[in-house]
Formats: sequence, structure tokens, C-alpha cells
Amino acid sequence: MLSRSFLRPGFFPVFAAFVFAAATVGAAEPVAPAEPKIAAVILSPDEAVQKELEELDRLLVVNPKFEEILRANIDRLEAEAFRKAFPDVDVLLTQKPGLVPALKMERHFLIHRYVLRRARGPLLRPDVLAFDKFLTVHADIRRELDRDPAQILDGKFLVAHPSLAEFFDQHPGLSTVLLEKKARPAVPQNKKAESSGSEK
Repeated sequence: MLSRSFLRPGFFPVFAAFVFAAATVGAAEPVAPAEPKIAAVILSPDEAVQKELEELDRLLVVNPKFEEILRANIDRLEAEAFRKAFPDVDVLLTQKPGLVPALKMERHFLIHRYVLRRARGPLLRPDVLAFDKFLTVHADIRRELDRDPAQILDGKFLVAHPSLAEFFDQHPGLSTVLLEKKARPAVPQNKKAESSGSEK
């Protein structure tokens, strides 16, 4: 049964618009954005943790296959069985001993990183902090996003998890930057004139 807050007046229109946008955002033409600033989703004030995660972010740009492995096994990075199953990751974590403690402190870093890289605009610090708290409280949703963070843009996933839909309803700034389509660059007037002249 859905919660009362999910069914309160005014919620459904916002939620419906969110689900519709989630269903259509994948149809937009891909645009190559500039690399987002990872500092926006690093919450720890510890400079050592910040440095480890910034270096990890750069590594994952070059080796994206590591991200899925780390995210799906975030709670067992020190397990011997995991290290044996993924020797390349074992080498990485051995060479960077500060990385596991950093990921323990920033448990949701890889989910936040996914959101940051899919956002169509800057993420506000209060929204990131609120989402981090939400993931801590809703461990079931966190585990599913660890497996596949792309679900956060799936309307069916939001319907199945009304608490997440309600969170986006309460934080429209975050849902907006995740789902709005990037504006096409304006065409200079002289280019428009040339184009219309060539069609004659």
C-alpha cells in the first residue's frame, strides 16, 4: 500500500511528470558534456579521503569497467574471495591502500558519481547531502542502485519505490538536473539565412 504522503494532493502531477520525463529522456540525442567536478559529490571534509576519491574518479574515466565491479562489491572489497575473483582490482586496491577506507567512509560515492555524470546541470550540496541520507535510511534501494544505478531514471523503478519518488518530489532541483534535456546550441542568424537560401 502506498504511503499517505505519496497520495497527497499535488504529489501525483509532479510524480507523473517525473515518470514521463524518465521514460523519454533516453530518446534524446546524446551530447558529450564536459567532465563534471567530482568534488561536488565528495562529502567528507577529510583531505586524504578527498584525494583518494578524486584519483579514483580519474582512474574510472580511463578504466570504466572497474566502476561496476567496485560498486557491486562495495561491501566486500577486503574479502579474499573477491580479491581472487578480480585480480586487476586486487592490484589496484593493493597499490592504493587508502582507497578502501575512503570508500567505507563515503559508502555512496559511486552512486553519487553516477548521478553527477548523468546530471544536466550542477548538483546542489543540500540535495547531495539529502540523497546520501536517503540512501543510508533506505538500504534496500541503495543495494539495487549499487547493482544498477541507471534504474534511478526508470519510471517503473520509481513506481516500485514510492519513497524514492517522494524524495524527488521533495527535491525538485535534483530531479530537474537529472531529467531535463540539454538545450541545443543556438544557430547564428547568418547560418539560418544561409540554410534557408540553400533550400530554395
